[in-house]
Amino acid sequence: MEELQTLRSQLLLLHNQLLYERYKREQHAVRNRRLLRRIINATALEEQNNAMKDQLNLQSVDITSLRDSLQVEQQRYRQLWEDRETVVTRLHSQIRQLQQSRDDYYTKNQELQSKLQECQKRMDDLEAALQRANNRVCHTGHLLNQMTVKLSNSESTQQQMSFLNKQLLLLGEAHKLSMQESQHAGTSNTK
Repeated sequence: MEELQTLRSQLLLLHNQLLYERYKREQHAVRNRRLLRRIINATALEEQNNAMKDQLNLQSVDITSLRDSLQVEQQRYRQLWEDRETVVTRLHSQIRQLQQSRDDYYTKNQELQSKLQECQKRMDDLEAALQRANNRVCHTGHLLNQMTVKLSNSESTQQQMSFLNKQLLLLGEAHKLSMQESQHAGTSNTK
């Protein structure tokens, strides 16, 4: 009986130890599963981290390339801006010169127009004076003819004739001078 009780107590002790070992094994399994999950998560995170590092390296290369290209484009833009400013300055200068030339041309044109009007007026006056002189010469010639017919036999007629001849010569000279002046005025007007 004592042996049986001893065996029973040993069996119970073994059973309890078995239960304890099973409990410990389950706890270890739970812990192992938890650790395995952590390892899997850590591995996934490490792979993701490595992938992100690779992506970051690629993006760094892209950023460097973009910076270089931005510097090139900024340099080209500055050059284009300077060229544009040079062209704009030159065009403004040309516009000012053209405006000055236009103003000078307008002033000279106005002066020439006024001179032309003066010359035309003077030519009209000279033509009128020439016409009057011609009329006087014709009238004088007519009078001379009449006097010559009426007074051809008398001495007074001879004296008057010589006087009228002198007047005719003077009028002829006046006519010549008038013609020369008219021709001179015509030449000035043409100029």
